[in-house]
Amino acid sequence: MNKNLGKQVRSGFGWDLIGTFFKQISVLTVSVVLARLLSPEEFGIIGMAMVFVNLSQVFVEVGFLQGLIQKQNNTQIIYSSVFFINIFLGLFVGAFIYVLAPLIGNFYESSQVTSVVQWLCFIPLISSFGSVHNALFVKNLNFKSLAFRTIFSTLIGGSVGVVMAFLGYGVYAIVGQQISTVFFFSFILWWKSDWRPSWVFSLTELKELSNFSAFVFLDNLFRRFFLQLDTLFIGKYFSATTLGFYSRASSLNQQINGYTTNSLRKVLFPTFSKLQDDPKLFKSSYFKVFEISIFFGSLITGCCFFLAEDIIITLLGEKWQPSVLIFQILVFKTIFQPFGALIGKSLLAMGFSKENFKLGLIRRVILLSPLYIGYLEGIHAFTIALVIAFGIAFLISLGAVQKYLNFSFTKQLCIFIIPLLPLMFMVTICYLFKIDTNTFVLFLTFLVTQFIYLFTIKNKGLYLCLNLIKSKKKMIFKS
Repeated sequence: MNKNLGKQVRSGFGWDLIGTFFKQISVLTVSVVLARLLSPEEFGIIGMAMVFVNLSQVFVEVGFLQGLIQKQNNTQIIYSSVFFINIFLGLFVGAFIYVLAPLIGNFYESSQVTSVVQWLCFIPLISSFGSVHNALFVKNLNFKSLAFRTIFSTLIGGSVGVVMAFLGYGVYAIVGQQISTVFFFSFILWWKSDWRPSWVFSLTELKELSNFSAFVFLDNLFRRFFLQLDTLFIGKYFSATTLGFYSRASSLNQQINGYTTNSLRKVLFPTFSKLQDDPKLFKSSYFKVFEISIFFGSLITGCCFFLAEDIIITLLGEKWQPSVLIFQILVFKTIFQPFGALIGKSLLAMGFSKENFKLGLIRRVILLSPLYIGYLEGIHAFTIALVIAFGIAFLISLGAVQKYLNFSFTKQLCIFIIPLLPLMFMVTICYLFKIDTNTFVLFLTFLVTQFIYLFTIKNKGLYLCLNLIKSKKKMIFKS
């Protein structure tokens, strides 16, 4: 059982990484083209509108999908009931957003935001049609199929956006991209999935899921809200152009972070749920993922920090120069964010949905402080404060893991800090001696130093990643 599960996990994580990689390449390519065709202000407008659309997705899922994954013995009645309630919620939420659009436009003092929001209101309904199918693929660790569907839908959506931008549709090119991506993802899920809903519905079955799902919903709601809070804040108190510069830097950071975090988030929960009755294996799996996460986090953060200007200017063009410093600061979030997924999914897998909600609430309250600092000191002070707040929230999360799962706080902290030492040293030196960080020489120095250091201390994360790559190669060649 364990061997088969381990094989499924490695395969699932590997395929999800492959899918995420090609998805991010597709998204990045589209972003590069659109950034050269559209203005920072237009990106700012779409950023304002997407705040409310992204938040609405929480109300469509209501935590039931996580409940389906966590619960091991589900019936057709449960799946069908969740499917129909999701359709109803998707329709209701979409209509609510449409009606709310003028108020959103008034909030930002932009009539164009109103129009964009009204078009984007179709997304909740469209995505609800494929939500249960997606949960089934995740539950069965069938990430190979999901990877191909993600890549295909991203490519089609991106193509629609680029064509519309060339035809002069402006900000509506991104609207077309968003809607078509969601549509084709849901369509392909239906097309390739064996599961179909039955004409049955049971409130009793939904109530059984609600004990677990209620706190998942609340946690997702607060998580989504606070993730959108920076965009909401900048869009209200700064210009659309400033938001455009910030959103491009933040988007690039999210794409980089998503390569590890999203894969972890999707694979960990169904995997750890299957290990909930084996505490020893659960613990060893947790620390393996922890070590892999900090290995990737330290490496990616350092590379992006020292190559920030080359990345922004090469990809987006000279007009996006103000995004460089913002990107350099935000990239340090990449160190902390994978652990939010790891810790959250670990607690949920063991049934601590209420405790995870409380932890999430504490973390998000901490993330409010940067807003006040940004209001007083400006956009750069805001981004620095945001990274510091993420660090504080991370330490609190480690304490929660010790409390609820009995995993040593000190051990987690040591595993986290040690791989970061070369990066911390080089950044400190650059700051003290006012050295230009945007140089290729510093990037190469960091890269060589980091790998020599990790080999010297025999970093487990490095060796685990090398073994993962070897096993992935064997799997690909065999298939």
